[in-house]
Amino acid sequence: MRAISELLIHFLGKDFKNEPSKQLEIFQSIINDGLRCSRIDVKFGFEGCIYGNAVCFTDIPLNFCDEHTAFYGKFGIAFTKAFVKNAGGNPANYFVDYAPSMTNSDDIVENRGLLYMTATNLFKNLMTMNEHIKKDNFEGIFDHEGKIAYSKDDYESFANHLQQFLTFMKPMGDLGPARDGSDQIDQYYKEREWRIVPYVGSIMSGRAVISPEEHIYYKFKRRDVKLIIVPNNEIRKQVLEWFASYEIDDVEYAEDPPPVLVYDDLSCF
Repeated sequence: MRAISELLIHFLGKDFKNEPSKQLEIFQSIINDGLRCSRIDVKFGFEGCIYGNAVCFTDIPLNFCDEHTAFYGKFGIAFTKAFVKNAGGNPANYFVDYAPSMTNSDDIVENRGLLYMTATNLFKNLMTMNEHIKKDNFEGIFDHEGKIAYSKDDYESFANHLQQFLTFMKPMGDLGPARDGSDQIDQYYKEREWRIVPYVGSIMSGRAVISPEEHIYYKFKRRDVKLIIVPNNEIRKQVLEWFASYEIDDVEYAEDPPPVLVYDDLSCF
């Protein structure tokens, strides 16, 4: 058994994990409209949060997803890793969310949590940069001759890139029970998360699409989907019937439907 799956699974409708019919509606909208970015918050201690957008996946092998599905539900779409990479996806950048403090020795800081401290300092600098960018009289950084060394546009571009980079950050849950109510330390790290974070280039290239409601979607083709995971046999039947109905723009779902597996049946393999 591989320790890392060659598939990346997007489990959907977490808030409706006990309402399979509602999850089915969400699934159908994903197939028709694409993967919709959700808001994610990356907290940097008392300094504040990055409020970003992302589509999330896991590379946990299906046979080891029981703990994951207990929280996220058993309805998911397994994509090829190539699709996620080509859409700009990367593994989440996990950090030990422990704030280092001074030790008994003068000027020596604990090593544990140094990455967290670095990320927090980057976040603080980002907030400072954004404050300057908002000022009408801010033109950039000047050199000793009074010439612009770093323009306001350069400043804004760097701030945008830094925010996108920080949106890939994710705490491990090192400070005890995770916010989702689980009682295990490092719980978030066990999610083995990948993220697609929208960039300006994603929208310019057409890879990501902004809807009239200003939601960001990532379109995909039938060939990008390896299999569908569903919570029960009734939902499996409805998914297969829907594929066969030709009600989807991509007719390949009718002509070559992806495998549809009931999650609990995986224990039989």
